[in-house]
Amino acid sequence: SSGINAEYGTRPRPEEEAEVQDIHVLLTSPQSPVNIRDLKSDHMSRLVRVPGIIINASGVRAKATSLTLQCRSCRDFKSDIPIRPGLEGFAMPRKCSASTAGQQPCPLDPYYIVPDKCKCVDYQTLKLQEAPDHIPTGDMPRHIQLYVDRALVDKMVPGNRVQVVGIYSIKKISEMSIELLKKYIAYAHAKCGPRLSDKTASKLGHKYVMMR
Repeated sequence: SSGINAEYGTRPRPEEEAEVQDIHVLLTSPQSPVNIRDLKSDHMSRLVRVPGIIINASGVRAKATSLTLQCRSCRDFKSDIPIRPGLEGFAMPRKCSASTAGQQPCPLDPYYIVPDKCKCVDYQTLKLQEAPDHIPTGDMPRHIQLYVDRALVDKMVPGNRVQVVGIYSIKKISEMSIELLKKYIAYAHAKCGPRLSDKTASKLGHKYVMMR
C-alpha cells in the first residue's frame, strides 16, 4: 500500500477548489515472488513481492501523519508538519523558530505536541516468516517485520499464508534522548562491573576532554 499526498500531487488547482484529502493506493505486482532469505541490498528501496506466513501481529495503534507543535515559552505554533510513513519517528526541533532579535530567546527543547491538532492514522506491525517449503534442510526460518496502515490493519492474523507487495527498507532507530542516556549511564555506573581504578578513570576522563 502507499499513501499519496493528494494536496500537493494535484496542484495547480483553481483557488476556490476545496483541499483534497490524502489517497490510499493498493498496489498489485506481476513480478516473481522473492523469498525472504533472497532479499539483498539491490532490493533496497524497491517494490518487492514476498511470500510467507504471518506469525505475529501487534495491536492497532495510532500514528501521526502531520503534527502541530507549540512552544511552552512564547506559545508560538508550528502547524501541519508532515510525518513520513513507516516506523522512522520524528525528531522534535530543539530551538524555537519564533525567537526574534532583541528578545529573550526561548529555552532549548521548548516544543510539545498538541494532540487535538494532529492528524493520525491506524497502523499495525506484523512479522512475516518464510514458508516451510522455502527453508533449506537444517536451517532456521527467517523473518522480516511488516508495517501496514489505514485500510490494511486487522486484515491478517497469525497463521495466514500471504504474498506481500511493498517497499523493502531499513528501519531507522531514533536517537536516544539525553535524559535516557543519563539514566543508562547512572545505572551502568551503579550496577555494572568491573569498576575502573581511580587512576584509569582519570586517564579516560582526560582523554575524553582532549577528544572534545
